[in-house]
Amino acid sequence: MGIPRIVLPSFKASAIRNKDDLRETARCLRLACALAKHRGIAVATENLLDVTMMKSLLNIVAYDNLCSCLDLSHFVLRGREDVFEALPEHLAVCCGVHLKDGMYGEPGVRPLGEGSCRAGELLAALKREGYDGPLFLENCYTEPVFGPDALYALRRDAEYVRQAFL
Repeated sequence: MGIPRIVLPSFKASAIRNKDDLRETARCLRLACALAKHRGIAVATENLLDVTMMKSLLNIVAYDNLCSCLDLSHFVLRGREDVFEALPEHLAVCCGVHLKDGMYGEPGVRPLGEGSCRAGELLAALKREGYDGPLFLENCYTEPVFGPDALYALRRDAEYVRQAFL
């Protein structure tokens, strides 16, 4: 099928809140990595772990096809400014960055740069760090705030990213 990577998020009911959750997540990721490895597929975990705990999770799972998918907006909307300080370490174990904007409690519902996610600052930080990996636009482009043309809204966000990396 040509699928290079799958992303397994750990939010809401599957959030990692304690050591038991970490163990269960590691168990699930080991299984996913074992199944995906035979097909040449990478597995990315997306969660709110700080960089030390993320590295621990990667070490516990111990598969070379596991990496993290960083979604900076999740950290910012939850007041986790530590993500800026630890960005170089996060990027060292990252295989992709999700981009979206929104308001507190409503991620993905604003064009990039028009919400509370500090998208411009986040993109500038990625550029400063020399990030050259994949960026995934993750806004909910069918929301009314984006207007009747979802493709136009997607292109607008793509141009916002392009301008940030000039």
